[in-house]
Amino acid sequence: MVRGVGINDESHQVKSCPYYRTWERMLQRCYSKEHLKRFPTYIDCVVDPSWIYFSNFKKWMESQDWNGKQLDKDLLVSGNRIYGPETCVFVSSRANKLMMKCGGDTGDNKLGVLNVGLYKDGSVRYRASCNSYGKSKYLGVFRDINLARAAYIDFKVAYLLDFARDAEINKTEDEKVISAIRRIAMEIT
Repeated sequence: MVRGVGINDESHQVKSCPYYRTWERMLQRCYSKEHLKRFPTYIDCVVDPSWIYFSNFKKWMESQDWNGKQLDKDLLVSGNRIYGPETCVFVSSRANKLMMKCGGDTGDNKLGVLNVGLYKDGSVRYRASCNSYGKSKYLGVFRDINLARAAYIDFKVAYLLDFARDAEINKTEDEKVISAIRRIAMEIT
């Protein structure tokens, strides 16, 4: 048993095997109490019953463009909590960082917007920012939260569409990944 649920039904048990390492880390994200304490966003994530068997996961992974990429469970299906052959895809680190959220989404603030406090005139200001190539990109300070949110949306949509276009031209991402990024860009509100 691996992580209390996985079954290594292959003859080799080499942890340096990239298929095994990816499979074991997926199980860790879902079933390791220590990991779930440090990364609570994985609470309630599970592995598809077919992927409990290492041989099934390995067979799927061998058919994917995985080298140098990361296993992703929620790009194709927004909010997905299941690691499985229909919901997972390998993505570049850059594509994975593309989906990172930046600021806000707490209290009265909106995603991409942080309250920067009161100014001398007593007004509240809002700072808009968005992750760009793994770094926070400053988009400005606004008197109105909706203007700050609009700046975030405009930047994020353009960034996602530019990334999808470049990935398509350079063939750096799977077609499913490119389609999902375009879908997400159109869904941002």
